This record gives sequence, structure tokens and C-alpha cells, in this order.
Amino acid sequence: RAARDSQDEFRVALLGSSNLDSVASHFQSRVNDDIGDRKTIIYVVPFGQLANQILNQDSELSQFDAELTFFVDRLEDLLGTAYASYHQEEKILKAVENYASLIKKFVSSNKGEVVVHWLTSNTASCLSDQRELTVLTRRCNYLLEEYFLTEERIIWLDVTTEVKGYGDVSDPRTWYLGRFPFRLEIMERLAERWS
Repeated sequence: RAARDSQDEFRVALLGSSNLDSVASHFQSRVNDDIGDRKTIIYVVPFGQLANQILNQDSELSQFDAELTFFVDRLEDLLGTAYASYHQEEKILKAVENYASLIKKFVSSNKGEVVVHWLTSNTASCLSDQRELTVLTRRCNYLLEEYFLTEERIIWLDVTTEVKGYGDVSDPRTWYLGRFPFRLEIMERLAERWS
């Protein structure tokens, strides 16, 4: 407690296009348990405000000046839908390009470390095109990585590997209920991994 009171707060930002309040709550609890000697403050971008918060130099995010930032979107989050389909290939690739540009803009104006999730897709998406969607998701991740080949402050996190054995990453019911991108078990696993 004495060490925590004598140090500056550790500022962490959670950024994405969906509702991250619930996962931030799990992360805050986990971080408080794991890092007891430093107070951690978590900034969560308001729902639907990712681009605005990054592009506006006077935004709350810019003023927050995070030491560590997580970009946590899935393909579905970029599209604003519960399911992605390989039939949306052109739309998906454009959304990934825009997302990469936002990350690049953020990295250029922030001095902290940046963790970027590899994009995932909802495995419950139309089973008939799941294989094609998996291939497209890999292509999107390759495209994302291409943007940051010379950027040393990017740390990649392969969510698919992290949550292997946990089942699907998201639940369409909670997506429709509150635009939550992850199921409870996944939130808990990610909070543990981030911490």
C-alpha cells in the first residue's frame, strides 16, 4: 500500500469498437490482484467513439496519455455486426485498412506500449462458409501486420490461441443485448492474460 501511494498511477487504455465496460471491470479486478504495489487506472473508449477519440487531439484518450494500450477488436466489431461472412470480403478488407490507419495514428501520437489483438471471427458465423472466413481472417491479420513491420512498440496477441479450448469467443445474445464482444469465460481469460 505504501509503495502504491508513493508511485504514479499506471495508465492503461482499452480500445475497440464495441462495449468494453464489462471486460474492463474484469481486467481492473485482475490487475488489482496481480499488481498490488501500483494503482492502475483504466480508460475505456466510449462505445462507438474509437475513431473520434483517436483523431481528436483534445479527446479524453489523448489527455489520458496511456502507458499501455490494448486494441481488442474482432472482425465483427469492425463491421458492427454479430456475424461476419466471407461474402463481405471487400467491406471487411476496407474496415481492416481503416482500423490499421487508426492504430497507426494512435501509435504516432502516444509514447506507450501498444498491444494489438489478432483479429478473430465468430465461429458461429454461417458454418457453410466458416473455412473461407477463416482464410479471410488470416489474410486480414497479414494485412494488419504489414502496416506495422517497422513499428517496434506493437505487441501482437493471438486471441484464438489464447482462448483455445474455451469455445466460441463471443455470444450473439450478449452482442445484441449490449454490444459485448466476448463471452464471460473469454473476458476472464483475456483479463488474466493482459494482466
